[in-house]
Amino acid sequence: MLSWQLFEFFGIAPRFRRKQLPKNYSIVAHDVDLTHGTLRPFREPLKISDKTGASKVYAVGCDIFTWDECVSVAEWLPDCPRLFVTGRVGYPETATIDNGKLTYRRLGVLRPPTPPSVTATDVNSETSRNVAYVATFVNNFGEESGPSLPSSEVIIEDGQPINVSVQYYPPLEYDIEKVRVYRRETGYRTGSEKIQEGLTGWFLVAELDVGDTDFVDDMRMLELNYGLSTLETREPPADLKNITAIDQSALLVGSSRNKLVFSKHMQPHNFPISDEMTLDDNIVALGSLGNNLFVATDGHPYRLVADAGCSDRDCREIIRYDEPMPMIACHTGKGSVVTPYGFIYVSADGLVLLPENGNAKVITTDVLSADDWRLLEPHTIRLEYHKGAVFIISDRASFMYWLDNNTYGDSKNKRLITISDRPIDMVETRQGELLLMTEDGIYQWNSGTHYRPYRWVSEFIDTGYYFDITRVRALVDRTAVRITTESDRGTVERFFPPGDTLIPFSRHGRRKEFQVRVEGTGEVLELAIGVHQIDMSTRNN
Repeated sequence: MLSWQLFEFFGIAPRFRRKQLPKNYSIVAHDVDLTHGTLRPFREPLKISDKTGASKVYAVGCDIFTWDECVSVAEWLPDCPRLFVTGRVGYPETATIDNGKLTYRRLGVLRPPTPPSVTATDVNSETSRNVAYVATFVNNFGEESGPSLPSSEVIIEDGQPINVSVQYYPPLEYDIEKVRVYRRETGYRTGSEKIQEGLTGWFLVAELDVGDTDFVDDMRMLELNYGLSTLETREPPADLKNITAIDQSALLVGSSRNKLVFSKHMQPHNFPISDEMTLDDNIVALGSLGNNLFVATDGHPYRLVADAGCSDRDCREIIRYDEPMPMIACHTGKGSVVTPYGFIYVSADGLVLLPENGNAKVITTDVLSADDWRLLEPHTIRLEYHKGAVFIISDRASFMYWLDNNTYGDSKNKRLITISDRPIDMVETRQGELLLMTEDGIYQWNSGTHYRPYRWVSEFIDTGYYFDITRVRALVDRTAVRITTESDRGTVERFFPPGDTLIPFSRHGRRKEFQVRVEGTGEVLELAIGVHQIDMSTRNN
């Protein structure tokens, strides 16, 4: 070997000793873009907001919202600008967006705590009947609660006046505006039927403003309004966490300890108990992708599969992965992320991938051993996915781990690099931009006007015999880079301008091992070191 040539550049793989590193891998790959197989600089992040002092960031269109609490956030339908938030206060919330500001209300509508009070003169005749009343609350979205307990019965004739009292003072956080009162009626019967043909139901007799307390019901049966449709409506549990919008549907899901709690289709306020699903492990995080709902727990992971349009428990299948892979990093609020490849979360041994098909697996073991991973303090890690890479940010170090080789270029060797950024939280916008929230503001990744200098150090080049570097050739684009050769005899560095440049290097002395370091903001497409100009003069395109 009279020359060492490199036409494709890879990242780092800390799990390997230097003698084990595959060809083209590096010892250091810091702030360098390897998606093209070359050494390219990123742009410095662009500051877009001075918002500081928060721990959670979320973007909706051009609006950026932050929270001091470790919250979960889900969006509703695009034509209905609402967010759903858990973790900000002691109950789940919904928030409307108006001119970049959020107005919060408690999610769901509570049932009236007591039944209506009714009085009437009982009439006992062949045409009299027993009736009772229930009440519901209606919030300012028009969402209606389940009914109260029924009132006492009264025996009346059709059209007889009945005094109904509804004295309610609902908590302000529900934003309740109306009280609806329903009367129980049964369809007409002659008395000769062998089976009951007239069904019993509750029918609307009045809608009152909150604060109104009394009215007289003298409505005849033929004048009754529509029937009560919210018998199974229930507000979500107060301890609901991990609220998530299910893809390609108008459904929400959250968790309460080891239970999955689903809303009804197009009813974000209604989480009926009949749709709850109980798991054998406590739920830590949720992620939705296609017709799959992924569940990370403190034990085994799960995957729920549902048909398109599924809105109840009967059409949901639970798959429990065989291997226990507990999730950690739950207190950071960002220890999991949904990617085109599946759901990824932080475990004690590395990043776990739950794919849409197949088994769960730890995907970082090819570059980081479990021991390496634990040195990163994984309980502090926050994740985000952006343009083919998973951003892995811990209190110890920051990495980009390229995963998607279908959409964003060849990453068959799982290129891992370190980056300088240490954001508190991250979010990818609907437009595909990555936002980083730091202690001094919010930045847009790789969008500034200046390029960020990178540093790349090759693996140890072991020629197998004594070898003296006398020349280095580099094909460089854009701006100059500094290239340094290193051995135990010292270092030699030179600046390489844009273009295809061959520069003589001072002799190191005959050594078997060398390293090459590249620093700057230019793009390096090819790099070769050798002994003789003949070996260096031919480009390999």
